[in-house]
Amino acid sequence: MSAQPAISVVVPVRNMAAELPDCLTALTRQSCASFEIVVVDNGSTDASLEVAAQFPVRVFKEPLPGAAAARNRGIEAALAPVIAFTDADCTPARNWLRGLLTEFADPDVTVVAGGMTPLVQEASPLATYSSLIAQYDAAATLSHARFPYAPTANVAVRKQVLLEAGRFDSAFMTYEGADLFYRMHLKGLLRSRVVNRAMVFYKTRADVQGFVRQNYRYGQGYGRFCHRYQAALDPANLRFQARLSGWRSRITVGFSKIDAAETHFSKAAMKRLHFAREVAQFCGVLRWRLLGPAEPES
Repeated sequence: MSAQPAISVVVPVRNMAAELPDCLTALTRQSCASFEIVVVDNGSTDASLEVAAQFPVRVFKEPLPGAAAARNRGIEAALAPVIAFTDADCTPARNWLRGLLTEFADPDVTVVAGGMTPLVQEASPLATYSSLIAQYDAAATLSHARFPYAPTANVAVRKQVLLEAGRFDSAFMTYEGADLFYRMHLKGLLRSRVVNRAMVFYKTRADVQGFVRQNYRYGQGYGRFCHRYQAALDPANLRFQARLSGWRSRITVGFSKIDAAETHFSKAAMKRLHFAREVAQFCGVLRWRLLGPAEPES
């Protein structure tokens, strides 16, 4: 790693002592010649700090809860003009940083996203479902005409653009990436590329209960996002009946993807997971709208 890095990697961490070694091992073995790793501990009560101390990384603490606050602390600490983000339960491929950084040779590019796929050894129904529906497809999300964004587990952004856009909003416990990218989009700062070969392997939740909780929180973040930017939405789409119709449509689209896919797992099981995901997200949106912005940490 270089004392004057071309790219900084920011990794927010909260109670990830078991997962962090794989992530940091992969990062320290990057083929990129000039980079640094910034680990931001977000109130861990396990051995995450001790694990991080075993690697050649810079470690900071952020007491304000949430990945948004932790990433903002990493942005402040980063020494490079380009900042890459990944998560502590992810394992970047060896050429990940090189693949992202190459695209920034074009001075007009401000954002580069990579590909994401579940870990091979995690060939579970949840991992298969996540891959089947292309859960973290940056090419699809960045092409959205009104609200483009990239998954924050595999994206790099020019630091100056992050500062101009206002960084992440720590009011969001989830969906903070979509909020940031929309502000970048509004300011004309979002000029992106997708490089699928810059791959990050991710872990899905270990069980269905954790998967449902995760998507319930995603729904809360989405509800907050829609509330904040409701002026940009068609008022008709904010009504409950429109939400319900959209929810039914997403279920139908997901079922169609599952029917068209090849998988050794039961398609009925895949459809149950999809239905559970959509129900959890819909309930999260309703919870936020009915009870306000409080979002549980887990």
